[in-house]
Amino acid sequence: MSRGITPAGLIGLALGLAFLYLPLALVVLFSFNASRLVTVWAGASLRWYGEMLSNAALLGAAWISLAVGVLSATLALLIGLPVAWCWRACRDSPAARSSVAWHMCRWCCRGYYRPRFVAAVRRARLESRLHHHRHRHASLATPMSPSWYMRV
Repeated sequence: MSRGITPAGLIGLALGLAFLYLPLALVVLFSFNASRLVTVWAGASLRWYGEMLSNAALLGAAWISLAVGVLSATLALLIGLPVAWCWRACRDSPAARSSVAWHMCRWCCRGYYRPRFVAAVRRARLESRLHHHRHRHASLATPMSPSWYMRV
């Protein structure tokens, strides 16, 4: 099966983009209409932009909308950035694969969790190597002998 761009795919893409952006383009075009009626074109004019800039209530509402937009974008950044860092830190660890959401919440809510998590993963890997070493060389080394510590 070919994964290239097909004519049907291009037509679908063009229709989808037209469906999304054509109404926006028409609103921008008709905002320059000199007539009071939206359906009647009376020529291009900046009259309605002048009316908008002289309306104090409309400007006040616009400033509130701008402040809400900046605040929501800032909060999204402050919440999303630590979650993204946590996701990246936990995505490659075997312990986090079973419940990434739980680890993300723990790490994001408590700053001390990540070092503990990394230490736990390292300890588990070391114990796995030690366990493998003990079974391989059970007759040669005991946990208290110097050779057991030297080979790890």
